[in-house]
Amino acid sequence: MFKDLVYYTLGTELDTFVQYFVFELILLVLIGLAIVLITKKLWLAFVVILALNIIDAGIIANFNASQGEGTLIGQFFLMLVAKFFPTFYEILLVLLISRLPIIRKKFNIA
Repeated sequence: MFKDLVYYTLGTELDTFVQYFVFELILLVLIGLAIVLITKKLWLAFVVILALNIIDAGIIANFNASQGEGTLIGQFFLMLVAKFFPTFYEILLVLLISRLPIIRKKFNIA
């Protein structure tokens, strides 16, 4: 999902590290912050970030399995392991940014 978004936006594929730790990190942190600022519920942003990463891992695993690179279940768990640390950093950044005093005052987050 995000791999296709990068390809259609930039016209080329990114390195895996840059895609996971820069492009997806920025994109999902912005989505998570938008959810926190609109709904004022941090747990909802966590659920959305986790769900988007699981859906993305499933799409990539399905593509890799259809190309003959192992089984669907094996590729899916491999992608979940590969996306563990980027997902952790996405959730951590949303938590830290949404807890800044200036953000809490400006958007009336309790």
